[in-house]
Amino acid sequence: MITRFFRISKPFHYVLFFGALILVYFLQRGNYLYTAQHLNFLLELAIFSSFLVSIFLMIFIITKNNLTQNNSFAALYFSLFILLVPESIAEPKVIFSNMFVLLAFRRIFSVQTKINLKKKYFDAGLWLSLATVFYVWAILYFIPLLATIFLWKTDQVKHLFVIIFGALSVFVITLISNIILNTDLPDLVLELPTQEIDFYSSLTFQLKISMALIMVISICSFFTTLNQLVFKNIQTRSLFITLYLMFLTGVLIFLITYDKTPKNLLFLTFPLAVIAANFTQMKKTLWTATLFILTLIIFVAVRCYDHIKFILEI
Repeated sequence: MITRFFRISKPFHYVLFFGALILVYFLQRGNYLYTAQHLNFLLELAIFSSFLVSIFLMIFIITKNNLTQNNSFAALYFSLFILLVPESIAEPKVIFSNMFVLLAFRRIFSVQTKINLKKKYFDAGLWLSLATVFYVWAILYFIPLLATIFLWKTDQVKHLFVIIFGALSVFVITLISNIILNTDLPDLVLELPTQEIDFYSSLTFQLKISMALIMVISICSFFTTLNQLVFKNIQTRSLFITLYLMFLTGVLIFLITYDKTPKNLLFLTFPLAVIAANFTQMKKTLWTATLFILTLIIFVAVRCYDHIKFILEI
């Protein structure tokens, strides 16, 4: 059974995941690199490094905060989601922004220890502001950040001002650097779609199937684990409320900024992977989770085959 193989976390699993993610990254970026007239090596190195850092952050946040049991399910789902929709890592700005969002949530999840709270809230505000500089809709992640102030009821007003100072520090640094370098400030305008968009009509057949599969997994995992992790478990309630808010924020970003390329799906991969991993851990849903994983692997294999075939035909 596939779930038995990943039930206990092993270093080999992460080597496998890293190899697959690095491969799909270069396959996805290969289309751009092949056609680019002027290749900026430092920029490409920064993009790739940010992607790697995001993977490490995902693993660190999960293990440090015990978001799952000692298994590799979350990393497995994280990898499968990206492999299933490699278009999610097509936009460098989203990759940078997602890395800063994960850096912020590394601090947010550690708030539960109630140690050095001011520093953690300041860092979280700073990282989310940097994420917003790269991708403006990342500003919505301030919603789960602000929610933690009320979930962990300690010096709420003081910590609110700390978050504001963290955000303002990025604004001041950005303003000063733009004045010194004589460049324009980032365009931080929240623009909603100006016309009604039919989600599925603009997608390829493969993407339609992929998005439908992710949607089914999201709905099943979210509603099945919600009762177990939030309503029944008092100890982890605040932690998982934050995670669920992070997931819902990612869904909101995906919906309101939707375009023909589902690049914003990258924001969803971490929280959805954790939720799906908890869904898989539950004995009563084990057979369903096994079916999900096998289906994901099959569709990933098909998508990778099509992608490699397309590249070879260029």
